[in-house]
Amino acid sequence: MSSIDPFVNEVIHGDCVAVLRSFPDACIDLVVTDPPYLVNYTPRDGRRCLNDDDRDWLKPSFTELNRVLKPNRFCVTFYGWPWIDEFITAWKQAGFRPVRRRKFFRIRSLVQKSEARSKV
Repeated sequence: MSSIDPFVNEVIHGDCVAVLRSFPDACIDLVVTDPPYLVNYTPRDGRRCLNDDDRDWLKPSFTELNRVLKPNRFCVTFYGWPWIDEFITAWKQAGFRPVRRRKFFRIRSLVQKSEARSKV
């Protein structure tokens, strides 16, 4: 695909890895994501967060996010604190560089796509 135009101003429902694979490279300016925290959370009403007990999506999703993100841009992401090591490993393997871990308006982590890795 050569253009992001079909995705602009659209709500897209689907598996994030499959959807992201249809995006062109380096087409996104900012990613803000609140993925499952890997804590197998169940609230009192019994609803479930899909994939909150499955780590298989972690590396492929951040790999695709890194691919579609423009060089020197940011991915702001929440994560499950007990599993920070798994998230950091996935971010680094995907090509991101963690730049800040600070709780500010619930933003828990900021990872940057470096220009050097974007040319791979």
